[in-house]
Amino acid sequence: MKEQIDSTTLISLENYLAANFPLEKVLRTGWILMGIPEKDVQTVKQHTDAARAIAKVLVPSLLPNLDYQKTDSLICVHDIAEVITTDITPYDGVSPQEKRSLESLAIEQIIYSMRSDRFETQANLLLKLWKEYEERLSAEAIAAKQLDILEMWHQGLIYAKSGKYPQNTIHVLLNDKERMKFVLNENNGALKDYALALLSKLHISSRSHLNLTQGA
Repeated sequence: MKEQIDSTTLISLENYLAANFPLEKVLRTGWILMGIPEKDVQTVKQHTDAARAIAKVLVPSLLPNLDYQKTDSLICVHDIAEVITTDITPYDGVSPQEKRSLESLAIEQIIYSMRSDRFETQANLLLKLWKEYEERLSAEAIAAKQLDILEMWHQGLIYAKSGKYPQNTIHVLLNDKERMKFVLNENNGALKDYALALLSKLHISSRSHLNLTQGA
């Protein structure tokens, strides 16, 4: 039987993070690098909220065997380190190992603050969720990462449909083979079909991505 997350602790954790480590002013760096004006760039808070909204629809309908509450909780905390590190992208010249190290140090700072404020139980929950997400320790953690990527594609579609930005610059960010492999390889069911339909709306060739899933 799967361990249930205490809802009272979770709500308290969310409230503490929102009050002390707000993500509203942290911008999604990738969109800036693609030439989106800062006034139009999605914040990390907006990204997290949108990913949670997508999960609320897709998990019950397409991934009914997963624990929705846990998936939502993982998405809720997955980018919290960025309040300290900012949004580090593959284009920033920072290796994945260094990025992970910087984010681990940021989480340690947040945990220290929480424990200093006597939010010990909430700090333990944050650390557990963050590690589970980062290390993909559960089916919910894998799904949370997939939904994180799907949200980015949704945001790309919003920018593309606005007609204000060249689609080719948007596609540079979205046409990331590693992200596509993760979404399309890790799930062979309805979520994969949803992802392919979304890529099609972005006018990104689904045939090439299907080849990726076959190891091409």
